[in-house]
Amino acid sequence: MLWVFFCAHENPILLHTIVRQTTISISWNKCAYYFYNSPINLTSILQIIPLIALLLTACTVKSNQTVTPTDAQEPPILEERQPTVLEQAKKGDPDAQYTYANQSLGQISPDEQFYWYLQSAENGYTLAQETVHYMYYRGLGVPQNFISSYAWLLISHAHTGERIDAAGLMEKLSPTQIAEGQKLAAELFATIEERKKEVCRVFGSKFSKRGISCPYIR
Repeated sequence: MLWVFFCAHENPILLHTIVRQTTISISWNKCAYYFYNSPINLTSILQIIPLIALLLTACTVKSNQTVTPTDAQEPPILEERQPTVLEQAKKGDPDAQYTYANQSLGQISPDEQFYWYLQSAENGYTLAQETVHYMYYRGLGVPQNFISSYAWLLISHAHTGERIDAAGLMEKLSPTQIAEGQKLAAELFATIEERKKEVCRVFGSKFSKRGISCPYIR
């Protein structure tokens, strides 16, 4: 009888289930004591026989149980997290910088919004260059500056070749200021062209997928 207890002891959960299925009302920690000390009579034998049969079945199943590959749980496949627009903007992606500034309207301060437009513009993004011109003209997120506004308007025109209507702006500039604006535009243009080389090296494949050839960045 002790052998039967030892075999079931290897699987206490099964033993608990077996005891619960019989009419023997005893707890798990008294099983061995009960079987060992019960008087051997017909009543005790009739009570024990069904339990022995269940225990032997449990031991046989446990000893023959094997884990097949299908039983093993496969590890979950973790999808690679895509970087956020802000994360891409911080890496220097001019498209992401412009997009983040647009999407953050009303969520970030005007000066921070201007910062991201300016970063994108300096990286050669012409849509951002047009926006920087306008923000300088209106004094949005940056002190109003007609000379800087004029300079960025010239830069945007140089990159796109589109006709610009600067009549309203030119009325606000003196000949000296116009010369200053042209000089500033030439300096900024040279700096932008150098930065665009690095932008194209890092993000060129992204722009090529959109049909945009470097160093021209729209």
